[in-house]
Amino acid sequence: MNYVAQTEIAAVLQGHLAHDRTGAACYRTNPELAWNEPTPVGCPAHAAFLEGVPAKTAHQPTAVPAFLVELVGGSLLKQGRSIFCIDQHRQELFCHRFFDPLFAFPPAVWQQQVHQLKVGRTVNLPGRCLLLDSRYGSEFYHFNATVLGRMARFLAFDRRLADIDYFLLPEATSFVTAWADLMRIPLEKRVHLGEHMLVTAQKLLVPSAPEEFDLGTIGWINNTLLRSADKPEKRLFISRSLSPNGRQILNEAELVERVLRPRGFEVVQLERLPLQQQAETLAASRVIVAAHGAGLTNLMFCSPGACVLELFSPRWIEFCFARLASLVGMRSFYHVSQDLPDRNLAFDPQTFAEVVDATLAHAG
Repeated sequence: MNYVAQTEIAAVLQGHLAHDRTGAACYRTNPELAWNEPTPVGCPAHAAFLEGVPAKTAHQPTAVPAFLVELVGGSLLKQGRSIFCIDQHRQELFCHRFFDPLFAFPPAVWQQQVHQLKVGRTVNLPGRCLLLDSRYGSEFYHFNATVLGRMARFLAFDRRLADIDYFLLPEATSFVTAWADLMRIPLEKRVHLGEHMLVTAQKLLVPSAPEEFDLGTIGWINNTLLRSADKPEKRLFISRSLSPNGRQILNEAELVERVLRPRGFEVVQLERLPLQQQAETLAASRVIVAAHGAGLTNLMFCSPGACVLELFSPRWIEFCFARLASLVGMRSFYHVSQDLPDRNLAFDPQTFAEVVDATLAHAG
């Protein structure tokens, strides 16, 4: 099988691009989006906490062009969270970062992965199939940024979901199912991609997936989900007490009762709320305090000028949500916990109160 791995996207897609209603090829460039790192509150800058730990700051994503590829007899194989797209007629494997981030690595890395591809379940689908899965697509943050990013780009080319026969989706998590229901995708048209699953479609439609959130995706999600919102005045604390993935605030109950509730903060567990209520809750908030976690994906619904205070373990400092906050015009701050096992967090109540007060002072 030939590798199609040219550095120029036009060369990669030559002969495959669909056309929009104006007849123009479905290939549009997007400007890179600058972002601002958050401000430390009550602690040194993040580098001081990372002795021997590689910094995981939010990178400036490569500007991924918006495009839509139509492959007659196209196939895809999911393995190791990556999506491998194949033109069966030309026997070409699209090895380009605009199809999957794996291909941003040097060829020696991704070619080893390609040589280890295994096929498990095989599915042949008639009609038009739309690829919406992506790397890490079953995780809430990446689902919103890249899976819904694919959806937004598909619709931006004046395409209709009603014309699609099958939707190729990540595994059926609660939020994947909720979004499929919201978009009124019939159950019989949903195909959830699993490991080593090979799908061959009569016609495979592949929209590009952003590497991270972009304004087009944020705008589409807001327009789709956010019906109404109160004036942004709430003070909100997002609890991770239901999360199975660690990064728990071990003395959360104490901080809530001694610091947050007396300052007018409402405590929410976003996992308990429907998608639309999550959006409306964040849109109505002026100040958000939360430990680093997937719930902060909902910052995309906040208003410009709102503030977020993100709480980190010194073993896990990553500014992806600070970048998202910056894109929507928020002010972003952070504070770092004492070092505890399993990336859990704990804070001295007096110090925590001072940090929260400093954040409130910025919010006005």
